[in-house]
Amino acid sequence: MMDEFALAGGLPAKLSDAEGRAVKLLRPPKVDPGPAPIPDPPPTKPGWKRLDSGSTERMSGSDLSALTEKLAGKLGENPNRRVTIQWTLEEESE
Repeated sequence: MMDEFALAGGLPAKLSDAEGRAVKLLRPPKVDPGPAPIPDPPPTKPGWKRLDSGSTERMSGSDLSALTEKLAGKLGENPNRRVTIQWTLEEESE
């Protein structure tokens, strides 16, 4: 047989615990947003036409050298060509 005084003494603690678990269920989970999205290239200015565009993340020094060599080659094909660069330098945290 259950003692109503024992139940009454434990009821506030049980309700508080149940409320805490309910709040956890209703809260959205914390999600890592990941890296920031790479913005779109700026619009091409009047009088210019886009020949190529792209983006690369977390390039090494040798990857950067290869890309700049490729772009320099494309620029060298026509003296009227120009390149627009947007970059972010990152370091891996420990």
